[in-house]
Amino acid sequence: ENIDSPRSFTAKILQILAKKEIVHSIKGIGGGFEIPKENIKK
Repeated sequence: ENIDSPRSFTAKILQILAKKEIVHSIKGIGGGFEIPKENIKK
């Protein structure tokens, strides 16, 4: 989903979430961020 947020701001937020192990970062081509299933509450 596209959000209207500066790229640097979004990167900082994702970096904080990765440090707290809320999201996992995936390096390399096709990399990105994912939320582990155990961190998703229904």
